Amino acid sequence: MLANHEAGFDVSSQGTSGVGGRGGIVTGCVIDGNVRDGLGIGNTPGPYAFRGNRISNNGRYGFWEHNLAGGDQESAADIVLESNDIRDNALDGVRIDADLRDPAVLGNRIRDNGRRAAPAASGGGDGVRFSRLSMIDENADWPPDGHRGKQLTVGTQHAVVTFNTETELRLAPVRPGARTAWIDGTPAPGSPYRLPGSPAPRAGTTTAATACGPHLHSNRIWDDQRPRTQTHALWITHAGSWKRGRVVGNDFRGNASAATRFDTAPVNGRWHDNES
Repeated sequence: MLANHEAGFDVSSQGTSGVGGRGGIVTGCVIDGNVRDGLGIGNTPGPYAFRGNRISNNGRYGFWEHNLAGGDQESAADIVLESNDIRDNALDGVRIDADLRDPAVLGNRIRDNGRRAAPAASGGGDGVRFSRLSMIDENADWPPDGHRGKQLTVGTQHAVVTFNTETELRLAPVRPGARTAWIDGTPAPGSPYRLPGSPAPRAGTTTAATACGPHLHSNRIWDDQRPRTQTHALWITHAGSWKRGRVVGNDFRGNASAATRFDTAPVNGRWHDNES
């Protein structure tokens, strides 16, 4: 499931029926290099299981639980992430933006996410040139892949960055199958451009909705890059809540800022034998 314009694998209400799928299993797949998300899951009551996949190098989240407006909004039950390698994604490795009941995150290796860590940038003039699917600024010194997934703005045109080197941005086609990133034609050499900043935190696993009865067992969530870009192993945001969770036997050591960040404290549940 490679280099798709949105997600490598999507469950939502945006299909022709307007009804999200249910009862699926995805196993043994490579879900890599998609312009936005690796797995985008929502508008489903569940269950879904994702086992033994590599979910890597995607332009936003590795796994994103979210609901589109107009579709089923009930809590999804029995979403399972087991024994996956979730790494090198632009933002959070696992992001929960829709309510879940009894999810299980078991035995995964979640590492080196949050690659979109570069500050805002702008430029133009000498040394700046464009092609159908790239932009080069010879005067730049960007961190490799620090702009992945960002929107590049040149005049009234926008393009999405798929990856970058110190001086070059590679860009996604304007639509699937297109041979150019530019809807109104390739910009002239020297045209001014700008790139936005990067969000923070960028965690291995983030909960920004209500998770009831989650199990987080035997995962290793860390960053071994230099510099590190995955800020935390586990983040519960102000919008999130974690109720009756069981968090056992995880290794949270080696993230850029801290093992955990709780803007909302978890409620009840059991936490033990975690390395931090």
